[in-house]
Amino acid sequence: MAKVKIQGHTSGTGVLTVTAPNTSTDRTITLPDATATIATTTDVAARLPSITDGGNATAITIDSDENVEIASTVNPRAVKLYTKGNADIMDGSLVFSKPDSGTYNWRVLPNNITTGDLTFQVTSDTNTNETTQASTFVTKLQLTADGHVGIGVTPESGWNANYSALQIGSVGSLYGYTAVTDGAEVVLGCNEYTGKYITADQASHYVQYDGMHIFRVAASGSADAAISWTTAMTIDNSGNTVWGTGSTGNQGKRIDASGGKFKSFVDTTSTDNHFWFINPNSVVGSIQTSGSSTTYNTSSDYRLKENVVPLTGSIDRLKELKPSKFNFIADADTTVDGFLAHEVSDYVPEAISGEKDAMQTEEYEVEPAVLDDDGEVVTEAVMGEREVIDPQGIDQSKLVPLLVSALQEAITRIETLEAE
Repeated sequence: MAKVKIQGHTSGTGVLTVTAPNTSTDRTITLPDATATIATTTDVAARLPSITDGGNATAITIDSDENVEIASTVNPRAVKLYTKGNADIMDGSLVFSKPDSGTYNWRVLPNNITTGDLTFQVTSDTNTNETTQASTFVTKLQLTADGHVGIGVTPESGWNANYSALQIGSVGSLYGYTAVTDGAEVVLGCNEYTGKYITADQASHYVQYDGMHIFRVAASGSADAAISWTTAMTIDNSGNTVWGTGSTGNQGKRIDASGGKFKSFVDTTSTDNHFWFINPNSVVGSIQTSGSSTTYNTSSDYRLKENVVPLTGSIDRLKELKPSKFNFIADADTTVDGFLAHEVSDYVPEAISGEKDAMQTEEYEVEPAVLDDDGEVVTEAVMGEREVIDPQGIDQSKLVPLLVSALQEAITRIETLEAE
């Protein structure tokens, strides 16, 4: 291996060593025609404007402002590092380009040394001079000096030092606490720390803290105006789910993880609806409570009905019903009073749902899955299908009109006999 050493001092300092690479490709360093002594960094920059590759094409260029450009004609691309101020490009900017059939798509990462922010920009401008196309750069990603990241946007100011935030677009934010290990929050349309709208739009907020998941919403507001949140849903660390305000439910709906119990709360002891049942024809029923009782309502307004005629022949229909005592197979020790659904369907069909002797297909596990010691599935479970009953149901409250009409007919007969 050939070496050339130029030593300026007997002490060994200021040595320039050139070592031949283990390759047949030549490397050339070209110096300008000048008689001045190369002694300082500035002199080197002025007298070492370019380094060529093996084909004598310029590979590295240092201009008079000490900006550095790295390029290759073999696989066309370029990187330029701006080390001095420029009217269009910030100090310390790093510019990339990749020619593609004459079209240049520049990518620039200007490090704003004034604020410490790091910004990633792109442009589709076909101008090959990045300084003349600077106004066409669009910010795609920004990392601020205080540790916040914006995707497609400059992150909102005002975040507390205890937060690290990721802002996505103009209204989406994800942030977590840097001072504690438990807690992360997601917000839309809001800088949560300042509690103000980012834009004039609706806002929403999700927070996971202390084992709880809390979802909050806010109506539309003005940009920079304070937000008044409403809790829409809470899932506590036991898995209980509450719709509405409060973690235990002074108002709203709640599903208890233990036993799957569903609870509905209202904030009054006056008559109030817990549930409305709605279809395309509007409200068709409701469940409401007072201070001590529950009412189950179905729509019955006269304005919803037509062809109203008195019920007749009720005693004859009633006599066809067959009330009986029985127990359900699944509860053999409990005897109840009731009806067999198919025996009622011919006389009060609106009380019965489903069809007699209907069946449905059910999937079931023939052989369980085989797991290895790590709990991973080695052999999938073998599944099969079988036919099971599709049971009929009855709404016994639908029998009340028939019972009332039959009783009225009986009373009329009794009163006639008494009059005789």
